[in-house]
Amino acid sequence: MKALPLLLLTCLLSLSAAAQHSLTVTFSGLESREGDVLFSLRDENGEPVKEIIVPIPNSGVVKYTVSNLHSGTYTAACFHDENQNKELDKGMFGIPTE
Repeated sequence: MKALPLLLLTCLLSLSAAAQHSLTVTFSGLESREGDVLFSLRDENGEPVKEIIVPIPNSGVVKYTVSNLHSGTYTAACFHDENQNKELDKGMFGIPTE
C-alpha cells in the first residue's frame, strides 16, 4: 500500500513579538514526484494562516517558505496529493491511500 502518513508538526517561534519571521518547511519521504503537496499552517487558535498547494519539481528539494509570521505557536499539516484532486484519498476503514 502506497501511503505517506499525514505529517503533523508543531512549530514554535520564540522571538520578539514585534518582529516578523519566516518559516521554511522541507517535505521529505515522498514516494514519487507525481502530484503536489497540500500544506496548511494554522495559528494557536486553529485559525488558518496559510493554505497552499506546493508543486513538486522534477528534481531537487521540495520546500516552501511562509513569510511575515508573528511570533507564536503554529501547527502545520500536509499530505502528498499524488492524483491532484485536492483531497486526501482514503481506502477501506478510512486509511489514507496517498
